[in-house]
Amino acid sequence: MPYPSEHACRLVQPKDGAPTRRNNGAQKHNGKPYDVIFQEQDGKWVEQAFRYPKDSWSSSEASAHCASHDGTFEAAAVKEGETMETNELKDEGFIGFEDGAQPECKAMSLKEFTLDEKGVFKALFAPFNAIDKGGDFTLPGAFGKQNVVISSYGHGSTLDGRLPVGKGVIYDGDEGGIVEGKFFLNTIGGKDTYDTVKELGDLQQWSYWLPTVESEMGVKEGKRVRILKKIKVGEVSPVLRGMGNGTRTLSIKGVPFVEEMERMMVSAENVYDRLKGRVDDRLTVLRNPSASDLKRAREMKGRLEDIARKLGDIVTRHDAFSEALTQFQKITGGNNDGTN
Repeated sequence: MPYPSEHACRLVQPKDGAPTRRNNGAQKHNGKPYDVIFQEQDGKWVEQAFRYPKDSWSSSEASAHCASHDGTFEAAAVKEGETMETNELKDEGFIGFEDGAQPECKAMSLKEFTLDEKGVFKALFAPFNAIDKGGDFTLPGAFGKQNVVISSYGHGSTLDGRLPVGKGVIYDGDEGGIVEGKFFLNTIGGKDTYDTVKELGDLQQWSYWLPTVESEMGVKEGKRVRILKKIKVGEVSPVLRGMGNGTRTLSIKGVPFVEEMERMMVSAENVYDRLKGRVDDRLTVLRNPSASDLKRAREMKGRLEDIARKLGDIVTRHDAFSEALTQFQKITGGNNDGTN
């Protein structure tokens, strides 16, 4: 349920009965304070959620900050009798939704993503009967069949009033929600977005707005979750980072191997930059890095060192072969292309 006076950002799924404390105004971003909720999980205190005062944080500001911390965002509720002017609604990204409903942004974990040269794409984006990283559990039949707008990049059609770049249909598949859509390649925005999505490859993520959700709290797999029974999707948008579920396009046809290697290196550098930013933010308020961040950093360091060792083996073998080939050519007078 949306809170009446504050926007919410859930970082990790809360545990029932676990000790919890709230530090009001614990941190600041761009000069604006926000509250941090801590919870003891597995013997350690972790940041479980952020709260942004509605009076000083707009929905778009809070959602952007939440996304930078891989959180799941929920805008504050409109109080009974409260109204908003049209331009304020536009700034908050609420234009186009029914009955003043508060839109929630949810990451899409795309699987089996395909995109052809005509701008047509298809993806499984919301698996049924599985707990996602935001702590939600989507039931079969939650979507039905819906026509949806494909928004310009970063929900630009909703937030900034930019023209849509495509259209599509969402329906219930055997494994989960399916989206089939097409970019408007005869428009500048549609063509630019299509080219960007195609070129980004596995760096590409997606997100969708949920203006209306029918849900209830329950327990699945021993965890307390929000069970999503009916979902209305307002629009679907490509984004640099989805809000909370580590979303990405898992496959796009036709990406050369050299480009794939370059993107993987850029992705690793981006992870480092984001982690460094999170650590620096905490150090500015004299707080240690979170235990979860340090755990991920150690795991990533170990895996990257293993990859570096394996890459070193490949380079060493190549260098040894090149040296042997050079010596052979000196003796035989041959060339690198194998001719005499």
